[in-house]
Amino acid sequence: MNSNPTVNPVVNKASKPLRNTKVHGHPGERNPRACLTEDAVRIARKLYEPYSRQWGVRALARRFGVSCTAMHHAISGKCWPHVPM
Repeated sequence: MNSNPTVNPVVNKASKPLRNTKVHGHPGERNPRACLTEDAVRIARKLYEPYSRQWGVRALARRFGVSCTAMHHAISGKCWPHVPM
């Protein structure tokens, strides 16, 4: 592996705060592109029932007005990881 910090991803990530660059974008509702709120994510996680026609990913996505992918990521914690499960 190259020791040049511009090529080493581990060193790059660790030095981002020193260079005033973001490690992550705006989390949650502070992201201008957020489709859900933290409350909506909490409610969706409580209502979710795998493979349910009424409370599955597709049904919840329809109810909250987001895509199935966005709902799946919110429920699984891939997105909104700072909201408790």
